[in-house]
Amino acid sequence: MQPKQQLEEHIRRHRRAVLLVNTASRRAGRFADRARSLLEDRGMAFDRVLEVSDGRQLGAVLAQALALEPALLIVGGGDGTLSRCAAALAYRHTVLGILPLGTTNNFARSMGIPLDLTAAVEVITTGKVADVDLGMANGRYFANVAGVGLSALVAGGTGPGMKRCLGRLAYMVTGLRILARHRPFSAWLDSESAVTPLTTHQLVIANGGFHGGSPIRGAGIDDRLLAVFGLGGRRRAGFLVELGLFVLGFHRPATGFLLINRLRIETERPVPVELDGELAGTTPLLVEVAAEALKIMVLPSFPDD
Repeated sequence: MQPKQQLEEHIRRHRRAVLLVNTASRRAGRFADRARSLLEDRGMAFDRVLEVSDGRQLGAVLAQALALEPALLIVGGGDGTLSRCAAALAYRHTVLGILPLGTTNNFARSMGIPLDLTAAVEVITTGKVADVDLGMANGRYFANVAGVGLSALVAGGTGPGMKRCLGRLAYMVTGLRILARHRPFSAWLDSESAVTPLTTHQLVIANGGFHGGSPIRGAGIDDRLLAVFGLGGRRRAGFLVELGLFVLGFHRPATGFLLINRLRIETERPVPVELDGELAGTTPLLVEVAAEALKIMVLPSFPDD
C-alpha cells in the first residue's frame, strides 16, 4: 500500500477521481448534481461517474469503480453505502472521499467531516490523507458501528421512503414500535482477559465516535480500539431513559462499557446483528480492530496518529 503522503501528492497534482453516488440515500437524489458541479468548480475531473439507485446494485458498481484503480474514490451516500465502500477499500491504495448524503451520517461525523455539502467538498479538494481503523465482525469490515439486538431490527424495518421523509426521526418511530414487543437478551463479552455478562435490549460495538448522530464518549476512529457497551438493562423503561440521555449527549453508557481491540460475544439465543445499518446475520460474534485499514480525505486538523 502506497504511503499516504505519496497518495496525497498524487491526488493534488492530478486532481482526478472516480465519483460514485447512491441516489437512494436521503439527500443524494437532490444534491448529486450539485456535488459534481462543486467538485468540478474546484478543478476535479472524473475518470468515471457512477450512480446506483438500489443498494443491490452497489457491489457491481463498486467493482466497476475499483477496476479503474483510482487514486481517489469519492462516494456520496449514507452510512450503509460508505461502510460497504470502506470495506472494499480496506488495505488498498485508493483513498476515500466522503460526500455525507445520508440520514445520520455517523461515519462522516466521526471523521470530523462537515455535513454541509460545500464544506465536505472543500475537505476532499484541500484536505489531507489519513489512515484510520475499520472494525471487523465475523470477518466483515464495518466503518462505524456494529449493533446487536434492537438496532438490527430497526435497520431492517426502516424503509428508504420513511428515512427520506422523517430523517433521523424515522429510526425512533420504528424503534418504539419494535421495542414494545422486543425481548432483552443476555450476553457474555469475552475479551480474553475477562468475561463481562450483561442483559440488555441493545449492544453497541463502536469503531467511530458517533451512533445515531450522537457522540460516544471515549470512542475514536483512530485509536486502535473498539468501544463496546449496552444501552440500558432488562427493563424497557431503563433502556428508554439511557437512550434518551445518550441521544442528548449527556451520558456515556456504563452498561458493560469496554475499550478493547478483540472481543467474542456469545448470547443465550441467536440475536440479529447490523453493521452500519446493514443486516449481517446473528450472534455469536467475533469483533476486532483492523488498524489503519482505510485511507481517507480529512480536514488538515484531523489528528492522524
